[in-house]
Amino acid sequence: MSGKEETIFMKTSSYIFFAIGATLAVLCAGCHALSPKNDPSRFYTLSSIINEKPGDAVLVKGVSAKTIGVVIPVIPAYLQRPQIVERKAGGEVVIAEYHRWAEPLDEAFLRVLGANLASRLAGTGCRVLIFPKTNSAERHLHITVLAFEPEEGGKVVLSASWTLSSNAKEEKVFHEGKVVLEGVWVPGDYNSLALAMSRLIADFAEQIYSQIKPSN
Repeated sequence: MSGKEETIFMKTSSYIFFAIGATLAVLCAGCHALSPKNDPSRFYTLSSIINEKPGDAVLVKGVSAKTIGVVIPVIPAYLQRPQIVERKAGGEVVIAEYHRWAEPLDEAFLRVLGANLASRLAGTGCRVLIFPKTNSAERHLHITVLAFEPEEGGKVVLSASWTLSSNAKEEKVFHEGKVVLEGVWVPGDYNSLALAMSRLIADFAEQIYSQIKPSN
């Protein structure tokens, strides 16, 4: 092999090895990109905090109610997402991308509120229903949530209004009220946040019960 032929052979071999190396690098990068990745998301749920002390039978202005249907609450649109929402100063909100609710927040609120009310009314002859169908409950409890999120400084706020009305075409309001409740959590500890929010719902249920129970 002449010197010129040897030079051409060396250059050709270098190009081939370079092409093979580049192809292998691309393939390895593709395999790495397609390999399973750990999902850092954490999921949380709200829980009922059962009051061990049963309440008295429910009387609504002298009328005994055997069933109260808790309707799924209306919550702000900005809370209707899987991620936990934190409120900052000046109207800013922050989405905790990797800290999520295990179920829709309105359904969790309904489940927990219903469980707390049912516990409070245990032994009174009044049943609490959730997702009531038409005519399935004598009274309907409607909830409108205005705010239900953590704020700066370790504070949690629940602001809501509620109405207890008849189940009839001409709806009659028996009781209604508004609450602004506050709790505390450890910023960054979302387990403590879920517990604080669960306690706020329990306090909300207690306030509703205190207004619809009979006065002695």
